[in-house]
Amino acid sequence: MTLTKRGRRVIAASAFVLVLIMIVTVAGLLLKQGAGKNTAKSAATGATVSMGNLKWHVNGAFRAQELNGSDGPIKAKGSFIVVDMSLTNTANNKITIDPTAVAVVDKDKHVYKADKNATASQAKVYNGEPIISLFQATLAPKTATRVTAVFPIGAASSHLKLKFIGAKVGAAQDLLIDIGF
Repeated sequence: MTLTKRGRRVIAASAFVLVLIMIVTVAGLLLKQGAGKNTAKSAATGATVSMGNLKWHVNGAFRAQELNGSDGPIKAKGSFIVVDMSLTNTANNKITIDPTAVAVVDKDKHVYKADKNATASQAKVYNGEPIISLFQATLAPKTATRVTAVFPIGAASSHLKLKFIGAKVGAAQDLLIDIGF
């Protein structure tokens, strides 16, 4: 049996369509597998989570309209989220925290960065334990310290999570900690 020119074209077109269907199917499966993998780890306030050479523990957070500053009250345009964290350096060398590695994100994916002046106003001593500003956080090898950070956020922001950007702290993934607001 000999194939006509038209018959060869039909077979070639059919083979092309089958190959195309296989490519689309495999791509779909790969995307589906990737969709189940988060680009961020999640935890709740109070959990200790390791990222790179750091252990992060959120001791607590509160929302405020006004903070006490050394030059008087600091008023929020929206509100402030004040976060108290404990950080542990597990490395054999000192680590300086990059303040841009930490942010607050809301349910609408707005990102709020820490405010240097407001954060400095909250650095203090609590029950004899120093709490340093996120902007001054350098941890000696194998030590822990308490750190505070203040994030100006929109007044209506909700479902807030503290986000640690993995790439900026030597980790493969980002970390999201639900702070309860």
